[in-house]
Amino acid sequence: MILETLQQDEHVFSGLVRSKLLSGQRNMGERRWFKHLELARKKLHAQAPFSDQCTKILQRYRAHYDSKSEYDFWLEHTTTAPWVITLDQEVSSAKRRLRASELTSFAGHRGWRFCAECAQEERETLGFSYWHSSHHFFGAMICAKHKTPLFTHQKLHMHDYSLPQEWLGKAEEMVIQFEWQLQWQSFIYQLCEAFKADLTLATRIKQNVFELLKIDRKLTHHFDKERINALFKGMHLDLGENFFVEMIGRYAKGHKYVSNPLWLTLYEEKSFQRVRSPIYWLVTIFWLREKLSTLDGVINHEWHSTKH
Repeated sequence: MILETLQQDEHVFSGLVRSKLLSGQRNMGERRWFKHLELARKKLHAQAPFSDQCTKILQRYRAHYDSKSEYDFWLEHTTTAPWVITLDQEVSSAKRRLRASELTSFAGHRGWRFCAECAQEERETLGFSYWHSSHHFFGAMICAKHKTPLFTHQKLHMHDYSLPQEWLGKAEEMVIQFEWQLQWQSFIYQLCEAFKADLTLATRIKQNVFELLKIDRKLTHHFDKERINALFKGMHLDLGENFFVEMIGRYAKGHKYVSNPLWLTLYEEKSFQRVRSPIYWLVTIFWLREKLSTLDGVINHEWHSTKH
């Protein structure tokens, strides 16, 4: 199968689907198609970077893009950017360590979504629309380009091998219910763009967090749990219960015993061999965003004000 050229910010799964639709395999059944591609038959999840399936598809595309580094390719054509905060090394090394993406740690929307204005513009200029990687960052509900709500559908929890244009008039507009969700839009988009531009930023932000919270050594349960619990009470008061219900999986499911997200952020557990979900670091940085000097010039808090 000839692979279609990926567009700017196009998710690698989107490119694969376009390749299927524009080839003689358009009507090929799912089972037969995956067998033909020599891939495991698995659904295409938007927020599953570093899965074996995503890695194999990306490697096939990489063979045609020698001018772009593997690191840059991952960042532009998958949802890797927010994971940079937990990787601490180049993506090419980290993906071998990541066997489970811990997506259930994030409570928000994890399905496929699109911007209607992007889809219409792309059809006019390219003849087709495509799924954007950035529209699938954790908590993204607004298009960074048009500042308008993204659209989704209950059938788009997993990819059904269609393009956004096929959902125009069918999908539902994502609704922002809380002020913090609006603030999160500028935060997540701009932070991810900054990670792409500066490979050292994630490490510097983390160091800044430890300095701000006056943590100068590795935490231990015996000496530090009470203090971190006290810090989390302030974090919870500042952000509100609905923030954690919307963002953290165990809160959303109403578990009787929920983990302290701040502890999961700051505590380094050697026995945990996989890359932990970045959501814990992301919510911590969001909480401290106006106090972190490393975010000066990174987050424009008026980003979202042009359209609601």
